Amino acid sequence: MKCQDFFEENADNPKPCKALQKLFKDDEATVLGFEQSSASPLSEHGPVRDDEFLWRQIVNPTHFDVATGQLKVTAFSDVSDKGGSVNRGYADYQALVLKAEKRVADINSRRPDMQASLVGLVRLECDEVRAIRTPPGSDGKTLRGFIVLDTALPGDESHADICQIVSQDAHGRSVRSKLVELANRYLLKIREESAG
Repeated sequence: MKCQDFFEENADNPKPCKALQKLFKDDEATVLGFEQSSASPLSEHGPVRDDEFLWRQIVNPTHFDVATGQLKVTAFSDVSDKGGSVNRGYADYQALVLKAEKRVADINSRRPDMQASLVGLVRLECDEVRAIRTPPGSDGKTLRGFIVLDTALPGDESHADICQIVSQDAHGRSVRSKLVELANRYLLKIREESAG
């Protein structure tokens, strides 16, 4: 099955990463085949390359622990099922900040009790995300944790997704923890300007 065919068949699936886990069954050759083609017909830049970087919006309180100044362990929980939305590095940084601020305003209008705020953006190196692996199993083998796919959207051509591709719960927790560690190193906080 080709990457675009998979996403067309799963267009209404709220958890495409779970479907990818079943499809791949720890077969890294299939993973590579998917990554070398676009998941979206809207992409003008083709598949996400290893040498690209990715931007991820970080919102408080969803992703960030103010007390520790670090990302929450759940900051990337969406990579295990629906996909972790990111934008490819060629996207305009200021436009991404404005988009993130609009997202926060939308959250606050729907859920004023949440009092969401934009913390900043994480700049991830794609090859580092793709290099995250599980601890060795009893056979000494490790499994690749994530796939990064070009999932361009209407009005958001730079959109991509990070999807967890290991299915065992323990493996999933391990690779997501490593992803959070990586992201904590690259968090760029938005400076709040004082009003006076």
